[in-house]
Amino acid sequence: MIHMLLYTDQTHCYDESGSEIPCTGSGQDAEFKTDDRIPAERYQLMTDMVLDSLTGLTWCRNANLAEFPLDWNTAHDFINEMNGVRAFGRSDWRLPSRGELFTLISHEVFNPALPKDHPFENVFPGYYWTCTPC
Repeated sequence: MIHMLLYTDQTHCYDESGSEIPCTGSGQDAEFKTDDRIPAERYQLMTDMVLDSLTGLTWCRNANLAEFPLDWNTAHDFINEMNGVRAFGRSDWRLPSRGELFTLISHEVFNPALPKDHPFENVFPGYYWTCTPC
């Protein structure tokens, strides 16, 4: 079994109703400052791509290239097409794993749940496919 410690950018603590509470004794991420590992300049913008210095992953800046919605098979077909035409000069595109996609999530914001000042454009307000079947 693989255990994964997730780092978040949570800086405040909240109760069940969403109201802010003191962090001391809450057990929430903000109490332990688990975001110390996240680099201040996490995202490097490279025209149509984004390099994530935390994970080393490269993402498309346009988060809706395929124009949602797609089914899972069509999402894979779209990736194959991107590789076939060497989209953005690359032929190694793939759907991210659930864990990789989760590394983008911010626990401080929602709709979209991305960190403040993220570089992504055209973010689809719904679910994204991953390579992880469930």
